[in-house]
Order: sequence, then structure tokens, then C-alpha cells
Amino acid sequence: MENNIEIALPVGTELGDYRILRTLGQGGFGITYLAEVISSGEKVVIKENLPTFCAWRDRSTLQVSATNPNDELQEYPKLLTRFVEEARLLARLDHPNIVKVLDAFEALGTAYYVMPWLGGTELHKTAPENLTEAWLQSLLRTMLDALQYLHSNNIYHRDVKPGNILLTEDGTPVLIDFGTARAIISERSATLVGSPGYSPIEQMRAKGKRGPWTDIYSLGATCYRLITGECTPLAFDRVDEEEDPLRPLAQRSELFGRFRPEFLATIDKALAIRGKDRWQTTDEWLAALPAPPEQSEPPAVTSDPHSTTGPVTSIGTTPISVFPEPAPRKQLNMTHILGAVIILIFALGIPGVYLLYKHAEESTAQQLRDEFARLTVTESGSEEPSEDEAAEEEATEEEEATEEEEAAEEEGATEEEEAAEQQTRTVSTPKQEESKRKAGETERTPQIGKTTRQDAQLKLQEAGISESEYNSKIIDAIYWNKPEQLALLIAAGADVSGTPLCMAAERGYTEYVKLMLAAPGINVNKKDSNGRTPLSMAAGRGHAECVQLLLAVPGINVNKENPLSSASSGGHTECVRLLLAAPGINVNKENPLSAAISGGHTECVQLLLAAPGIDVHKANNPGRTPLHEAARCSHEECVRLLLAAPGIDVNKTDNSGDTPLQLTSDESCAVLIRAAGGR
Repeated sequence: MENNIEIALPVGTELGDYRILRTLGQGGFGITYLAEVISSGEKVVIKENLPTFCAWRDRSTLQVSATNPNDELQEYPKLLTRFVEEARLLARLDHPNIVKVLDAFEALGTAYYVMPWLGGTELHKTAPENLTEAWLQSLLRTMLDALQYLHSNNIYHRDVKPGNILLTEDGTPVLIDFGTARAIISERSATLVGSPGYSPIEQMRAKGKRGPWTDIYSLGATCYRLITGECTPLAFDRVDEEEDPLRPLAQRSELFGRFRPEFLATIDKALAIRGKDRWQTTDEWLAALPAPPEQSEPPAVTSDPHSTTGPVTSIGTTPISVFPEPAPRKQLNMTHILGAVIILIFALGIPGVYLLYKHAEESTAQQLRDEFARLTVTESGSEEPSEDEAAEEEATEEEEATEEEEAAEEEGATEEEEAAEQQTRTVSTPKQEESKRKAGETERTPQIGKTTRQDAQLKLQEAGISESEYNSKIIDAIYWNKPEQLALLIAAGADVSGTPLCMAAERGYTEYVKLMLAAPGINVNKKDSNGRTPLSMAAGRGHAECVQLLLAVPGINVNKENPLSSASSGGHTECVRLLLAAPGINVNKENPLSAAISGGHTECVQLLLAAPGIDVHKANNPGRTPLHEAARCSHEECVRLLLAAPGIDVNKTDNSGDTPLQLTSDESCAVLIRAAGGR
């Protein structure tokens, strides 16, 4: 299997007046590059449309095309059209705290749009450790203003999180990565997208009612992460309000020294489970915020665009014809950093990480066992609730029924919309389902533990789904976010190994992965039709929760299809941590160290260099060692880390006879290598 980094355009590729310098990141829908304008030398960011679940790149021609040309759903053409529409939409925006689209064009069978290179650092990596209310209020008010501007243009961001808020060199927060932005008119038909821990429940349902309150939840979750250092619980884990694992911030007395309870209460409201209980608009939240305390300056942020050279491939581009005239580009003045502090990972070592992993593994394994006990299909049906449970459920029956009626009335749901919503609900608790049955409500969302195989097959047959269609319908259920259909298919004995589990893991659908791992006979190492394993897909996309679930399954092959290399090439630090702590991991397979260096992911490089048995001289196909790669790509920080590694040979030659010093074009890297004895 190719590393994720290898499906990206090679360094040096020219797209019209742009030259690719390096890959910045990759998600399920596309790849982001650092590039330069050839005519001016200005640094820019280019986003490429490349949805890996339905498209692929020919490595010889670099052309992108649909994985399945005969696809009846025409996934790739539709997503390409949506990408172009998104570029046009974003080009109309003009707000100081929202990234600007400068240009757009078509090439290589896909489309691209260009944004300014802002430098800076992601919010969660830069926010002060001792966060103050003054600093957070300033950030919050700025982001609320940016979201208000989006919402007034009928756009939702749909992926607000710390990683998508960039603090520039002067401390200005900028909302980036509109990979999931959609016009309001498309919201009802858009597929499930979002980030676990930051996306509300309506975003995880195909028919969920979305609005400004959806982005408001994500911004509230971002504040929660900055204050506590933790993500909020998954939306699916919060559907039972009586057992909501989220502890309100305004009830945490340990926070009161830094934050006023009335300020924390506004964040708690933004994190309400039901959309109608949150702030309905950003203006509402702004009006409710208490007067900010004395302001404090945000921390300075520095950056290094890492100028990179490589073989040139020139490709013609076709402008998107109806694209608006781009605004004049601003020439950015970036500060080139000379020197950085090496994180003391060598002092901490892997043993501490391993102990944390083992604790997480035990906890996750127990969760899976509990899930299996709850969901396993039985031929004899399920037990009846106890008398105490029945009495308790009967007491809450009228209250729950009333809440359902009020919710439907307030949200203006028609009978047809409510029926559709019922069909997309996730697996409910036994108490909720029993109460609904007693209230005379149709049981639309099955619980596998209460559905025999025969009953599930009968329900599927009534829905017009034959046993021969189970495999295709499993894919359909995942793609279109149909939890009821997925649960029934698993209960009916459908095989979810291979492609279905890979697809859920690739998209980070944690709840679906849990369901599948609890299915009898699941094979967690089975590849999909493209030769990828669930673990490699989850790691390559940075879905740490899915990686943790998969690693806890007995018999998981942690080296199959190179999950560590995939996580390293994408810069997914948490996935790298988990994999390095996994028993039996091969830290040198497919050279994850070079993969991390190619993308300039210094945190991953630090972790890998601290791993027992790491080979700092392992060479790739041209015979280049990690130090060669760091020097060639002008990654000064990576060069520093490697030069500090025990036993490093600074004069080792590659297949062409070049040393790292001879390969680098960056004077800062050259100074470091010479100081270490390089020739």
C-alpha cells in the first residue's frame, strides 16, 4: 500500500504559475500543499480535491480519476462539482478572521483553489497554558464575529475546532479549512462530516436539523478543550441527557480562579445536547457574554514556510471560468526562525507512553466486551426488564413523550420529517425504547440485543432488502449514515469485515466502528478492495479514537499495511503515540521516520526518535536517510533533532553519492550540519 504522502503531488510539480514545495496535510476529501507563486516567489496554500474513498491518482501521469468509472452514484463527479462550487462560494468572502480564496483552476482531472500562506500555528498548539478569561473572551468574540459573517452569507463551517483556527505571527486568529463548508440549501442532503468531540448530534444524523447552533456547539467544544485540555465526549455518548458524561464548566469550582461562572455558563449553553437548547445565533451568545475583564495580549506566534526544492513537473491549468476576479495578493513577510528547543522526549521515553496505552487498552477492551454483551445476536430473544426498571420507566414515560412533542413543535417538523428523523436515530438505551413502546410509538431504531437474527432478516425483507444485497447495503448504510439499517444488517449476520470496517475507520465514525467490532466473527485485519486495513486507514486519517478501539481488539496486526508510516506521513501525533506503544510494533517498517520528515511533522519525528530500536540511517529508494530527507526539504527543526540522535552519521551518502550537506539548499540547515562535522 502507498503511504498517504505518496499520493500527493511530488515536490517541484508546477501547476500553471504555482510550484509545489511540500505537503501540509491530507484528509478524506483532499490534500493541502505549501506552494510558491513562480513569478513572485510568494508563498501560498493550495487545496486539491482528492476524495480518496472514490478517486485515485495515477502515479505515472499524476492524473486523478474516479476509482470506479461505472459508479452509479457518480460520487467523484458530484464531489468535484461541489468542490468547485465551494471555491466560488468562499471567494466571495472578505473577513479579516476568515481565510481568503485567491484563485481557482482545474488541472490533472481535478480542481484546486489557492489561499494565502498565513504561517502561524494551530490554536491548540499555541494557546497559553495558563489560559485567562480575558484572552479566551477576546478569541471567542472574534470567532463569533467571523461565524456571524459566515451565517449571514448562508454558509456553515461545520468543522470548527482548535486545529482549524490558526494564530498568525501577530496573534490574529483566522478560521481555516472550509473542506466541509456547505450552502444552507445543501444541508439536508449533505453526508456525515465532522470531527469527533467537536460535532453535535445533528451533524451525525443524515436528517439532523442544522443551523447556526451547529457551529455554535463546535465553538463551545473548542473553548472546552482550551479550558480543560480535553475534548468533549462524543455526541453519540451524550444522547441520554440523564446520563450525560459532560460535567458543566460552571459547576467546576477549580476553574473559578481563572474564569467567572457566568462566563463558563455561556459555554455550557453552547454545548447543550439539543440544538434548540443552545444559543440560536452568534449574536445571542455575544449579547450574553459578561463584560470582559482586563485584556491581556495573546502569545506571539512564529512560523517557517520551509522553502523546498525538487524535480520540476510542469502542468497546464484551466481557470474555473465563472470564478470571480481574485483580490490582490498580499506579499507576506515571514520571519525565518533560527533555532528551536528540542522537546525532552528522550527524558520522558516510551515507557511512560506505553503504560498510558496499556491502561487505555484495558479500558477500551472492557468497553468492547460490554458492547458485545449488549449487541450480540441471540436466537432466543432478550430478557424482559426487571420490575424496578419497568416502574422507573413507566414513571418517566409521560415526561419523555411530552418532550418529544415539544421538540417536534418547536422545530417545526412535519410528520414526514419526524418519521425520517426517527429512522436515523442511533441505538437507544433499553429504558428509552421500552418507554416508547408503552407510549404506543413505533419502534424504528432496533437494538441488536433485542433483535433475533430471524427478526432482523424479516425486517430487512419487509424493507425490500434480500440476503444477497446485505454486503452492498452495508456500504450504503455507512455512506448515507443509516444507523438503523446498519444495526439490522449486523443483527441479520451481514459480514462487516474488510471494506465496511475500513470505510467507517477511514471516516472516523467511532460509533459505527464500535458496532462492527462487536459483531460476531469480525476480522479486524481484513483488507478492503484497495488492499487497505482498518487500522491503516484510521491511522492515516488521524482518527485516534478509532485507532485506540482497533488496537484493543485481540489479534490486531499492528504492522499490516504500515499504519505507523501512514500516521507519521500525515502528522497525526496521537495516532503515532498509540501505535508506538502497541506491543510488537515495527518502528522501521516502511520508514515512518522519513515519512514524518517529508511532511515536516516535527512532533512525530520526536516521538519516533525516542522509540526503542529506531534506525536513524534507514534509507528509502534513492538511498536517502532521514537526515538526507530533512536536509533536502530544508526542515531545519528536523535536522536539529536528527543531529542530536545518538550515532548519527552526518556524512553518509545516498545512491548518487551525495551527503546531507550537499543536498540542502538552505543555509540554516547547512550551518547546523557543518557544525556537526558534515562535509
